[in-house]
Amino acid sequence: MKRIAIVWPGFTGYMDACWRELAGRCELRIFIEPAPLEHRFDGSELDGLDWRRIEADGFDQAIESIRSFRPDAVIVGGWSTPLARRAATADFRCRRILTFEMPWERTLRKFIARWALWPRLRRYDAVFIPGKRTLRYAEWLGFKGRIATGCNPSGWERFKDAGVAEKGFVFSGRLSEEKALDVLFAAYAQYREAVNDPWDLDIVGAGDVEVPNAAGVRRLGFAPPSRMPALIGAHASLILPSRRETWGICALEAMSAGLAVIASDACGFVDDAAPAIVFPSDNISALRDAMIRVHRMTPDERRHVSMKAQEQAERYSAKAWADRVERLLRRDFDPVMQDDAGFV
Repeated sequence: MKRIAIVWPGFTGYMDACWRELAGRCELRIFIEPAPLEHRFDGSELDGLDWRRIEADGFDQAIESIRSFRPDAVIVGGWSTPLARRAATADFRCRRILTFEMPWERTLRKFIARWALWPRLRRYDAVFIPGKRTLRYAEWLGFKGRIATGCNPSGWERFKDAGVAEKGFVFSGRLSEEKALDVLFAAYAQYREAVNDPWDLDIVGAGDVEVPNAAGVRRLGFAPPSRMPALIGAHASLILPSRRETWGICALEAMSAGLAVIASDACGFVDDAAPAIVFPSDNISALRDAMIRVHRMTPDERRHVSMKAQEQAERYSAKAWADRVERLLRRDFDPVMQDDAGFV
């Protein structure tokens, strides 16, 4: 049985199903470096997995623990955290796989990154990225021919039976400027004026952006992963209006449940798993029209949208994720299929 070590930058509420699937196929050990917002999770989401939280004074011990584990591969999330930097250069004598989700941008920083990061990047045998928008950056960094897509899961296992309500919009995520909540609130106000019997808009998440005390808008606050399927399933549509969004896992979670997802074209996932409606980012009237369109869908249209959403999301299930990792370990880089996660 193969042994795989995972070095991850902070606890996440969406990777547990993937790690459990992989743990059923190999011997898995997970090393998690604390990150902001860690206090929102108590670790119970990872019960049954072989994992440990690595504090700053435990980096040396963590590296030695990985060595003594004698893994066949080490998967490292990103390159910016201290433990990830250590894991990139340590001598583990095995395959090393990098995951990241930043898209290509024509900026000086992106041009410099290839040379600034090369001492660490050259240690990696392959990269595992979300999809097409990150592909060009991965090639620029020198990984052409050693790239797998589909690293971000959809939460299929947790959300596929959550159900879909007959009405209601929901936003889920950080309440920050990049999420374009100002656009959402303005579009929602216009939507309410344009339809009879308007749906409510629920805001799930925490952050610095103020949620207005406006008709139909409810702030539900932060919700742990265990509560999210029920919360999402209590709505008909999720809206992700972001100005910047490297992927958009919350949207794939909603698609797993069968919701009609409305997303801006700034969201990375829209090139790989098409939602119900994509609108130009920062365009209030376009978002308003998308909300009206979803509101006025017939029952047959809603069933069709729900079925297509779940079909797209299932391609990013935990099983599919573990399948891709196994192919990575076999160095099986097949041509990527259009509109599908794969290898290039």
